[in-house]
Amino acid sequence: MLQKFWEALGTKLAERWVAATAPALLFWASGLLAWLYGHGDVGTITDPKVWILGQPGLVQVGFLLAILLLLVASVLLVERLSVPTLRLLEEDTFAAGLERAERELPEEIETRLEWAIVLADTPAPQ
Repeated sequence: MLQKFWEALGTKLAERWVAATAPALLFWASGLLAWLYGHGDVGTITDPKVWILGQPGLVQVGFLLAILLLLVASVLLVERLSVPTLRLLEEDTFAAGLERAERELPEEIETRLEWAIVLADTPAPQ
């Protein structure tokens, strides 16, 4: 019973991590592939993969945690710097973009709120 709990918790946690860090992961993966393409062979990525898979489990976990830390730090940095960066835009450029958005948006935007109620029940022990 406890094993199912940990599996469900791990699945939910993994889904949230992926949702939160997907843009950062895409950024770093694209950068890595661009760098490898520019410096020779994309096939050289197999060397680190073989090295990592040959390491003990503790080193692999540490490597995974370091990657997750890099992704989370990237997400936090982007969140922290996005508003100040937008403030650097010249006022004329910002005003022109705002006017264009107001022109292109419809007069009314339809919104609706929907609810989903999910019930779960565990089967009776046999």
